[in-house]
Amino acid sequence: MAHSLNKLFLNNNIYVISGFAGIGKSTLAKLHPEAFIDLDSSQFSWKDYNPNADKEASKGTFKERNENFPQDYVRAIKKCISEHPDKVILISQHQPVRDELVKNNINFVLAFPAMEEKEEFIKRYQSRGNNDKFIELLSQNWTAWIGALQQETQSNGHINLTGYLSEFIESIAYPCPTRVSEQRNGVQITNTKNIQR
Repeated sequence: MAHSLNKLFLNNNIYVISGFAGIGKSTLAKLHPEAFIDLDSSQFSWKDYNPNADKEASKGTFKERNENFPQDYVRAIKKCISEHPDKVILISQHQPVRDELVKNNINFVLAFPAMEEKEEFIKRYQSRGNNDKFIELLSQNWTAWIGALQQETQSNGHINLTGYLSEFIESIAYPCPTRVSEQRNGVQITNTKNIQR
């Protein structure tokens, strides 16, 4: 049975939110484990992944890519969906992963920051302990990556954030006054911080 926090997604057969780095996937899953699962991609992406290392500090330090990525990751996503049909899975936003989701007919929504949020997100990466290499990569590619996500057409909708994902999700379940929204492929998505139910 869908929880009030994820029913809009599950009721529209959307079991996956593909989220940009720093939007708060881990925090959302920690705050609401009854409704969301954070399935980090690192353990599936890299052969030299160390489960005992600090999750954020180790990002950008791995060197040996798993040749079975993203297939291994998408298999884990499918297993998670099967084992937890009442929850939404929070995943990474790599383009190969999104392509593989499409191949496997897995519906998903993209969640990413507004273009003008760059400085805020750089501060988030610094405060959560990401290393300089990771932060520099995101900083240098910010405009290109966010621009590409804004134009993306593979997913079932976009969530363009100006805050944290948890704030957005909570505004769906416990809405403030109605804001303007647009409908894409059966799911109403907004460019502010609300979704029409």
